[in-house]
Amino acid sequence: MSQLSELPASEVVYLDHLRTLVVDVRTAPEYADIRLAGPHAFMPLDTLDPEQLLLQYGITRDTPVYALCASGARARKAGEALLAAGFTRVALVQGGITALKGVEVPLAGPGATRKEQGKGIPLERQLRIAIGILFVFITALACWVHPIFSVLAFLFSVGLVASAILNRCGLAFLLAKAPWNKQQSCSGSSCSIGGANKPGASCQ
Repeated sequence: MSQLSELPASEVVYLDHLRTLVVDVRTAPEYADIRLAGPHAFMPLDTLDPEQLLLQYGITRDTPVYALCASGARARKAGEALLAAGFTRVALVQGGITALKGVEVPLAGPGATRKEQGKGIPLERQLRIAIGILFVFITALACWVHPIFSVLAFLFSVGLVASAILNRCGLAFLLAKAPWNKQQSCSGSSCSIGGANKPGASCQ
């Protein structure tokens, strides 16, 4: 079996995107916050499907594939999965998207322009904060106003499951459109992350 290699973050800018494929395996909120501005694929680690990569992006098992995550841990797992599926030229991007912030690699999304020492909160954390606040509010209503409000918690939970299955999150879209995230610009009724995202057509 081929060995998983590593690509320095500074070398990403020199990749020939007509002959290689960078696969971002982070979560949808992380991807919406900051991502590569150039051609790449998006397929979260928990939904990574080697066969789908072959079909959707028109590559072969000999195409150089570079797995990208936040810092490298998930990219290594993705790379190992691709090697196990028969891919022969797989590498992980050293340091992940965090390392890319410090080199000359074009990035997109609100996180690409937010200063590290600024007050901005990454979209993924904003999403978790919003969900937590909503559940606390719904629980308070069910406990102190009327038990019927517990139905809201059930419906909200169903919505979260549907969001994970469909890979579309309306709440993430609303947060991305908030004034403090004004650099983000997804279109449509909800922020669709992945799926039809082919090289050269990333959500920007």
